[in-house]
Amino acid sequence: MNRIITGISLAIILSLALWSLSSHASRQIEAQPKTSQVQSASYVIFIDGATVSARNGTTGAIEIQGNADYVINNAIGNTTSGLIFLRSGIYNVGNTINLKSHLTLKSESIADANFPNKGTVLKAKSSLSGPVIYGTLINSTILESLSVNGNKPNTTLLSGSYGIHINRSIRSQLINVVVFNSRYHNILFDGAGSIQNILIRVNSRAANGDGIRLSQNSDFLITESEIGSNEGNGITITSGGAGEISSNNIYQNTDG
Repeated sequence: MNRIITGISLAIILSLALWSLSSHASRQIEAQPKTSQVQSASYVIFIDGATVSARNGTTGAIEIQGNADYVINNAIGNTTSGLIFLRSGIYNVGNTINLKSHLTLKSESIADANFPNKGTVLKAKSSLSGPVIYGTLINSTILESLSVNGNKPNTTLLSGSYGIHINRSIRSQLINVVVFNSRYHNILFDGAGSIQNILIRVNSRAANGDGIRLSQNSDFLITESEIGSNEGNGITITSGGAGEISSNNIYQNTDG
């Protein structure tokens, strides 16, 4: 039920120990968010058993509980602008997550197509008929360090079932975002007036459609990204103005 509620020498030993700690810390950097990130969040969302909860970042009170899409959408709805922070876990999405302007949706750690059950993942339920994440008429929205699993049936191409669909956006950004296994395109930016959208260090793989598709976008940037093993094109630009595509690794996409 969904509800809202308010001998070796000592020097050598020490050196080895410090090296081990430093190495471990560097490997865990994505799994350990900075305290300031959590403290500055409007909501911190986490999974406890079968329940997803949203804790108010200011009061510390748990205000929203229920399934993943209900909690995330209500947290977004309650936030005028700012950060919503997702702790690690698999968030099963039965209804599309709807974005708004001046919002940052960020997670504790990312997964990828090789390790789909690690980190923080928004995973489409089989009943989801639209995109996992959608935003329209948004301005300065950021998705960061986030993973989206489209959970595609291997042989089904379902129009509209995108990993991320951003429509008529100005200055929105995808940063360190992983999207894979979508039933149609992994990432779609489209709509008249879309301008200055940025995709940096994006990993888009194993979609039944294109890895990244832009339509009616101008002054865009796609850089330092990896786009591979998609059934469509790695990147498709269908219309719009000039933009920059640079320093990407595009490989083994069926249509190019």
